[in-house]
Amino acid sequence: MAQLLGINSQEELNVSFSFRMTSSFDGKAPDGWGYAFYRGTEWQSFKESLDMDKILRLDVTTMSSHEFLCKTLMSHMRYATLGEVTYDNTHPFDRDLFDSRWFFAHHGHLRLYRHIVDSIEYFKPIGDTDSEVAFCVILEAIRKLGKLPSDQELAKSINNTAKELAKQGGMNFLLSDGEVMHAFYSRYKSMYYTTLHPPFEEKIIAESDQLKIVLNVQDVQSPISIITTDPIIAECDWKEFEIGILYSFKNGKRIKFV
Repeated sequence: MAQLLGINSQEELNVSFSFRMTSSFDGKAPDGWGYAFYRGTEWQSFKESLDMDKILRLDVTTMSSHEFLCKTLMSHMRYATLGEVTYDNTHPFDRDLFDSRWFFAHHGHLRLYRHIVDSIEYFKPIGDTDSEVAFCVILEAIRKLGKLPSDQELAKSINNTAKELAKQGGMNFLLSDGEVMHAFYSRYKSMYYTTLHPPFEEKIIAESDQLKIVLNVQDVQSPISIITTDPIIAECDWKEFEIGILYSFKNGKRIKFV
């Protein structure tokens, strides 16, 4: 079940992206889904909360299918633990900081004590999820650097804040400004990544019960990194995340900023 999915590449990829309905969701239906993709210098996003009882009664097999070009993609499947089933509480969340637009998706449940919430001065949650609060806390720490940080300074800030938040519970997340994809694993369930290298076959197909992603990569000449909750491509060299270490991906490769 790929509750988090991230893709990063140097070249723009031709992507076919589908959210699929099945007769079973391991006993629990998702409460929302969304994705954001970065093309050129701009993000585009789509998300919606889901009335799954109604959808299953209508016997819908495919909820949405989109095709687009992008170099960075972030997707999230929401199973609500805190906050109502609404659009505002559906991931990924986005904010503007230092002339960049940032997107964030989170997997896990956090106990947010008052001192954590009160540390936010500028970025305020729109919805009422622990995930959006965590996003605001991370951005607040970056903002307090007072300038556009270097990649290393940025990664160090994100890593330190993520470690503190992980003390409060599950803190698996994806965070990206479009150029770099940051990912963190806090021991909550699982996270994996793989880096695929050319030459490629005509297509790369990644799928789970809920998602199907087809990358048309016949002419792609650079690596592609895929980050996900669970492996979604057969016969790939998937690497499990180390606990409490920020992983960063740029131009389709893992870059060790921390």
